[in-house]
Amino acid sequence: TLHFVRVIPVNYVDKLNQIARQSTCDWLLLTEAGDEFTAGGLLRAGLELRAAPECRAVASYEIHRDANGALVDVFRPGFNLDLLQSLPALMARHWLIRKDVLLDAGGYQADFSKALEFDLLLRIIEQGGLAWLAHLNEPLLIARAPVL
Repeated sequence: TLHFVRVIPVNYVDKLNQIARQSTCDWLLLTEAGDEFTAGGLLRAGLELRAAPECRAVASYEIHRDANGALVDVFRPGFNLDLLQSLPALMARHWLIRKDVLLDAGGYQADFSKALEFDLLLRIIEQGGLAWLAHLNEPLLIARAPVL
């Protein structure tokens, strides 16, 4: 389901949390304008997530579009806390988060508006440890390359 919500810089985190609470979806993913889902990634994610209801959050491979428009494969490894903390701009983006897990963790925090996903992942790990954090071996998105 696609929804459009008008936001301004001072309220966008509150709007994200409002949308998460009101969503009828089981899984949520934060993307940016211009990000493209891959057909194979969506299909594989749907099949895998149905078979693993215990999963709390899932990272995947992705394809980055650099400043010149060239596409670069990004094969992130399975979950690694050290790597997440060392390279959050690369490792914390585009996780599928189970809706109830996101809400139980308190949603996105406006205090960390420049690192919403990273902060949320750390709180999810703090609450439930490393159990049921999964990895999808399929590119899910084509997205702008992060600034590292």
